[in-house]
Amino acid sequence: MIHSRTGWVGVVALTALGYWLMGRAGLMLAIPPGYATAVWPAAGVGFAALMLFGVRHWPGVFLGSFAVNLGIGFDDSDGAAVLQSVAMATGIGLGAALQAVVGVLLVRRAVGRDPALDSPRDVILFMLLAGPVSCLVNAGIAQTALLLSGQITTQELLFSGWVWWTGDVMGVMAMAPILMAFWAQPASIWRPRRTTMVLPLLLVYAALVVGFYALSDKEQGRMQAAFERDAGLLLHRVQDSLFREFLIADSMAAQYSSQGQPDAELWRGLLEHYAPHRADAGVLVWLQNEPAGGGYALVHPPVGGAVPSPLADAASCRPLLQDLQRASGVNAYPALLEALEFARDRGEGALSAPLRQPGTGGTVTCAAYLAPAYRGPTVTLEQRRQQIMGFALSLVPVTLRTHQMIPRTAAPFEIQVRDVVANTAYA
Repeated sequence: MIHSRTGWVGVVALTALGYWLMGRAGLMLAIPPGYATAVWPAAGVGFAALMLFGVRHWPGVFLGSFAVNLGIGFDDSDGAAVLQSVAMATGIGLGAALQAVVGVLLVRRAVGRDPALDSPRDVILFMLLAGPVSCLVNAGIAQTALLLSGQITTQELLFSGWVWWTGDVMGVMAMAPILMAFWAQPASIWRPRRTTMVLPLLLVYAALVVGFYALSDKEQGRMQAAFERDAGLLLHRVQDSLFREFLIADSMAAQYSSQGQPDAELWRGLLEHYAPHRADAGVLVWLQNEPAGGGYALVHPPVGGAVPSPLADAASCRPLLQDLQRASGVNAYPALLEALEFARDRGEGALSAPLRQPGTGGTVTCAAYLAPAYRGPTVTLEQRRQQIMGFALSLVPVTLRTHQMIPRTAAPFEIQVRDVVANTAYA
């Protein structure tokens, strides 16, 4: 036992360091999101430290576990995220310390304070109480912390808890005997076991690591294949949705060109006609040429009647829609104005670069597809500029709601829309 204050601090510090080092090693065998692992040798370090030097050194287990888990899931995006990360690591750390204390107390009660483990009964009780029984403690506490912090879902709870419990059990059964062979009393009994017991345990642990990596490679291959399948399906759905929306915008602009003038009733009729084909569509509105106002402005339908977008969060386009109610609103969006002039002069649809809301430091709202409509002949460039009536304007937010476009069973993944010209990604 360590009785001096200096000795207590030293044991706590060494326990924390040992736990952290073995925890980092154990993370090489972790499953996503990186907390539960097939073998967790740090649990054996924590148990052995308290078994050898006393349960009053439990802060060492807590600090080591806290440091490991804070390093895995620390999120400094904002104050709330920092507090959540600290709270989760604290909960897991307290669970690890409580688990080690419970294990030591159970073993001491069953086989004594300094067990020689020289009988089958003592060996069985030691391994049973230190491993499977006591390791239920943090398997329950840690999963609660992970669930409350959003790191795992209720569907993942049982599997994550099973892996966590298995990892702790394997860690205790592998590491505790090794450490006790060097420091446990009576030394005359434990010392000879350094060669007869430690080497086989190390070999078993090495075999487990090799086996895990072999299975992990196979699982990674399966996950990669599933990801590529889901990503391919999503890409097809996105492309199909966007191209269909652009074709509808072209068709509506062509209808206006054939009529030669804007017509609110015709526009509403066209929207109703194409509605069954726009389940994944963006926001489709009419942008009319207003020479008297010095630009282009939304005329019909009103902003409140714009078709909402299941494909993405149409609210991100709302500031743009509000600005475009003014004839000069287009001028506030250089990328939109550039695409508008290109579409007008070429007589064909054009897609803008991602549009940035003025006065927000460059916040991206959405991209715009403009299909031009003309009142008269469009043979020459000058005619197209004089006869432009307006544009069927399709607004596509850059943040995609992909959960509506992939199977419910597909694995979740992050999507980015990349502007290949500006080499910029939008999450």
